[in-house]
Amino acid sequence: MVKAAATLLACGLPAEEGSPGAEEDERFADAWGPWSPQASFFHYATRDVPFETVTPELRQHLTRDGRPAPFTEYPEADRNPLPRTPDPRPSAPLEQTLH
Repeated sequence: MVKAAATLLACGLPAEEGSPGAEEDERFADAWGPWSPQASFFHYATRDVPFETVTPELRQHLTRDGRPAPFTEYPEADRNPLPRTPDPRPSAPLEQTLH
């Protein structure tokens, strides 16, 4: 048990109390706390993943005709016009705007 703990400590897991690693863990915990556990898990799981270098060939491949349109259109669909609001100003009460 002591040997396993010593091995983990030698690898930086867990961080020794008062060490720079422990202070860094505290900063991360403070920063990511409100987003935990999902965002912090994603961050730690992907922080060492190498990213592709964007080359002209890759950029051309990504922007080729397979790129989706920014809007989807349904020309055959029925259209239902929305009624005009009596008070379209941004200062209108929320309930009136939603209505």
